[in-house]
Amino acid sequence: MTDNPSPRPLFRWWALALIALLSLPAAWLVFIAEGWTVNRLVVRIWSIARQFWPPMRPDDMDAILNTALFVPLGLLAALWAPRVLWWVWGLIGLAGSVSIELLQYLFLPRDASGWDVFFNTLGAFLGAAIGEGINRAIIWARGRAAQPRSTQPEA
Repeated sequence: MTDNPSPRPLFRWWALALIALLSLPAAWLVFIAEGWTVNRLVVRIWSIARQFWPPMRPDDMDAILNTALFVPLGLLAALWAPRVLWWVWGLIGLAGSVSIELLQYLFLPRDASGWDVFFNTLGAFLGAAIGEGINRAIIWARGRAAQPRSTQPEA
């Protein structure tokens, strides 16, 4: 047996590719779209979702969408780099969200919101925690597969 670690599994590279792919629409949403366009998008999604979900306001949908925006990023980051503690990805999500809101406040004609920071951070923590669970399941499955199987029935 060698001490060299196995190469990074292929799905971890897929996670990195998906992070890059998801960053494109997120970048459009944050840096390019006007506030009015984002508001209309949220209201449109809200008008569809309210047919299926309990009663809610467009602000509630905004909170759900802000959370949902960061869940896949936290999840994929945790899958891509499993040695980084899951809560560190949540803190990185917090730093990214604060940076985005600060940029919007200082340089873009958009409203900055502490609630956006809160719900984005919540999404990053949730995604990273799910990723940590998946990583643990993978480690557990590999450990079970590596155990020799007994050919004798247990008494």
